[in-house]
Order: sequence, then structure tokens, then C-alpha cells
Amino acid sequence: MSTYGRLYNWYAVDDDRSLCPSGWHAAADNDWISVVDLLGGDSSSGIALKSQQGWNDDGDGNDSVGFSALPGGVRAETGVYLNKGAGGYWWTSSPSDSTAYSRDMQANANYCSRGDDYSLSAGFSVRCIKD
Repeated sequence: MSTYGRLYNWYAVDDDRSLCPSGWHAAADNDWISVVDLLGGDSSSGIALKSQQGWNDDGDGNDSVGFSALPGGVRAETGVYLNKGAGGYWWTSSPSDSTAYSRDMQANANYCSRGDDYSLSAGFSVRCIKD
């Protein structure tokens, strides 16, 4: 946990008590879109966001913007932990119909993919940003 941080279900992200410190908030879908677009779009921005170490199979990034994304994996809704070292998954604070938007990066790719097809009970990382 100390290397990759904690994993949260989306209900913790959406909770009024806020998992981010005072003066910070969980990144919304639009926050992610702005950063990803600035770095060349979904298909290539992962390399700039990923940390320079910690990713399996030589999948490290260049961390050119200091985001230092780590592959904390996911906790499936069944409670099983998967993909630590191979994939990073982040909830946004933005709902999407019956689920919520998320982002993921994988060791074997340079993308930062946007999705909304995960169970809200799954455990992902969360990026807090300054208000």
C-alpha cells in the first residue's frame, strides 16, 4: 500500500465527506480530459503521465509533467486484487448514467484510456487536485 496508495470504490469518491484533504477535490472527467488533450490525446498521453519506474515489462513512462502515475491495479467487486504493477485505474468524480467515468493506463501501452464500464464497487486509485 505504501508504494501504490489506497484503492477506493466510487461511492467513497462521491461521498460528501470527501476523501481528499481540505482545499482539494477528486479530479473530475473534465480535469482528466484537459490534461490528456494537452499531452496529445488518449492514445499517447499515458507515457507522459506514467512514473519512471514501477511498471512491469519495461512499461515505465517518462513522467514529463510530474504526474507520476503508478500501477496500483484494481480491487474487483469480488474483493480480489488484480493488475498491480501492470495497470493503473483512477476514478473521476463524474457520474455517467449508472456508473462513473474512469481512466486507466497499462504497462504495455502508451495510452490513457477513458471509460465508464466498471462497477462502482471496484477499487481504483483517486487523484486529488487543488481547488
